[in-house]
Amino acid sequence: MALAGRPDDTEAALTAYEKELFPRGEASATESATRFDQMFGDDPMAGPVEQFTAHERG
Repeated sequence: MALAGRPDDTEAALTAYEKELFPRGEASATESATRFDQMFGDDPMAGPVEQFTAHERG
């Protein structure tokens, strides 16, 4: 959409695209880092155990 809206100004199109892209990328990277820490951190079983325990309690 960004390029289609600015066919004569590629630099402006890329800038507009990046303004939307970077926040999404940051959110994805943050979530990925959180999941990595959960899987490979000091106590990787704590998260799943807590989830199952909370589910059992209702």
